[in-house]
Amino acid sequence: MSLYRKLRTVAQLLARRDFSTLLRQWKYNKGQFILRRHGSTPFVHHAAGHRLVCFPDHPDSVTQLLEGGDDQWELTLLRRWLQPGDAFVDAGANLGLYAHAVAGHFHGKVPVLALEASPDLVARLKLGAALLGEENLQAVQVAVGAEPGEVEFFLARPGETTVSQSMRMTAAEAGGYERHRLPMRPLAALAAQYLPALRPGAVKIDVEGAEPLALRGAPLDWLGANGPLWLVEINLPVLARMGFRAEDVLRQFPATAFACWILPKYPLAAGMPERPRRLQADEALQDARFYNLIAVPAGAAAAPRRARIRDLFP
Repeated sequence: MSLYRKLRTVAQLLARRDFSTLLRQWKYNKGQFILRRHGSTPFVHHAAGHRLVCFPDHPDSVTQLLEGGDDQWELTLLRRWLQPGDAFVDAGANLGLYAHAVAGHFHGKVPVLALEASPDLVARLKLGAALLGEENLQAVQVAVGAEPGEVEFFLARPGETTVSQSMRMTAAEAGGYERHRLPMRPLAALAAQYLPALRPGAVKIDVEGAEPLALRGAPLDWLGANGPLWLVEINLPVLARMGFRAEDVLRQFPATAFACWILPKYPLAAGMPERPRRLQADEALQDARFYNLIAVPAGAAAAPRRARIRDLFP
């Protein structure tokens, strides 16, 4: 777009008092300028209120730079819930938005275990931690499941988006991915090896339909009333691809041990905000592209933490 057209667009937005669009456009153009300045070299930037690393050769990383993130509510929740001495487990870390946000915010006082199946993404997680000075972040290349072994995994081709990498693909989708055999281990074994003397304060699971498998492999005490806070993605089509339903996730968090909330992501109705709502017994899960389940432990030990997050929920 020419300079004249850009200035004309700015004038039109100002005339309409459309300041939100103007701000988005300004951030986008600023990001494009920064990308041109750095060329192909990874660099540190700010997104969702945290320092992250942009990899100019990775499309998802570039999108994060140009458009920002939509996980501010979840990251605010983690900042308030976690405290020094906790650990944070990020299963399905991808480029590490959550892992880097927690590692950086607590300045080394909360060890972060970032679990990711893709060797390429693990290399980027490690490089990102080095550039950000996050000595408290461990990145491990592994698929998280119910039992140890190997699993077939569909990894994105170089230069393609990695957000849908998974153990299962439909025939129509599989052509855009490469098949690999990758190690798989349960959370219980991974925690014993990498966090031997620590308990997690929070666990995030986003493993593209394998969430029920990851939960089956978790230590039993993590799923009790004095366990960690959980953030678990529920994506109905992706779960179905693995042969699961939402109930296979939800049954792991009984009302006797957890207060559960649902956060719609990308609501289908225009103008509908992303706000958490209390999980209902007849929850249909039909008003958004996918959901984040927030399972807050109900035990007495977590009472001070629950007080810190109370105002985040309606």
